Amino acid sequence: MTLLPIKDDFFQRTLANIPGLLGKLGYVAELRVNGRYVHWGLTRVYGEEGMQRTVAEVHRGLFLQVLRTPLRKLVEDVTRSAAAQRSDVRQYLETVLRDPRSLMPPNLGGGSQAHFNSVVAALLSLLR
Repeated sequence: MTLLPIKDDFFQRTLANIPGLLGKLGYVAELRVNGRYVHWGLTRVYGEEGMQRTVAEVHRGLFLQVLRTPLRKLVEDVTRSAAAQRSDVRQYLETVLRDPRSLMPPNLGGGSQAHFNSVVAALLSLLR
């Protein structure tokens, strides 16, 4: 097995298997437990500090990517993300709107909760 840089490993071996940008964001957000990320495989290979730093960076990057992606593309994306969760698209977005903070990284990297909420609300309106 070839040792990849940790970020490449995370993208190629984990996130590549998760459909949709919102799906990836949701997955990474779920790795955070009590304020710390938990990923056994990355920790085992790269160490706790490297895993924490990398997953936090990826989480922030995915969050900002959602904010920067045109709504037209996000409509397609949310369809893939919801299907992977075996969920109706509207139900999926309503769940996100109920607790948007659960998807947000600790460091918003210049993004904001208000912007994220407005993107999700706009998607929900477009899909109604």
